Amino acid sequence: MKNVNSYKKLFVFFLVLVLLWLFFRAYILINRKLESMQTESEVKSLLIDLDFVKHASTSDLLLSGREFIHNNSRNVIDDEFWSYYQDHPRLIRMMKEASIQRSSDKDRVQYPHMECSTRAGVFQSILRSINIPSRIITVYAPMDSYPSHVFIEIYNSDYDAWEVYDPSYDVSYRATDYDGYPAAYLSIEEIVRLGPEGVNPCRRERCGWGSQTDTLETDSNDLKKYLSLAVRFDDDGSTTLINRSGFDTEALFVVGAEKKTFCEYRPHYCSSRSLYFE
Repeated sequence: MKNVNSYKKLFVFFLVLVLLWLFFRAYILINRKLESMQTESEVKSLLIDLDFVKHASTSDLLLSGREFIHNNSRNVIDDEFWSYYQDHPRLIRMMKEASIQRSSDKDRVQYPHMECSTRAGVFQSILRSINIPSRIITVYAPMDSYPSHVFIEIYNSDYDAWEVYDPSYDVSYRATDYDGYPAAYLSIEEIVRLGPEGVNPCRRERCGWGSQTDTLETDSNDLKKYLSLAVRFDDDGSTTLINRSGFDTEALFVVGAEKKTFCEYRPHYCSSRSLYFE
């Protein structure tokens, strides 16, 4: 009889665990659905209020989106940033409000505090709600602590091509020998293959290292150190792109209290899904 009671208690215990797990999963899925609905609502409002529908092409829409995020946010990481950095609907709403304020009183604009990964994530949320494919890109510099930067690669149906868009620096890229063809901006694979000396950052059609806009917070020359190693995040995993002439993965750099190669620092990125360029 004692064994029967023990089995019953054990069964009830596991049943409770399963029900708690199912409840937790349902809670997560409902929250994701609500956030997705909120994001879609904010994006629809944004498209209407800022008249994005006037753009005749996908290319124009993507450029306007990059400029919108860049112009209506500030690179600040503080307590305010941590209070909403994952709340994409709120960030979209705050950027829209900043855009409206800028047109009337530039001195009193309240910009949302963001950084590169937040800007890229918000851009991806906007694009997802209007069914434009995109993927997050993280790039690393070959120096102590392996500093990183994040932007986004977007599929542009106008050219049937993937293009890099960096809302933090408000740039995309063209080859240094660009002569008007192809019309598409470069993909991250093309950028890493060509290396920093083979590409130019561009704002609209104004290209060149060190080019600035009124709202550029950091000179674009800072980007050069990042363009020899990139990790591209696809739906089925990540792919690491490495230009060996600009990034020696066997070189040692200080990380914390010890020296590490990049593959020791980020071993999961040094896998079979890596593309090397010379």
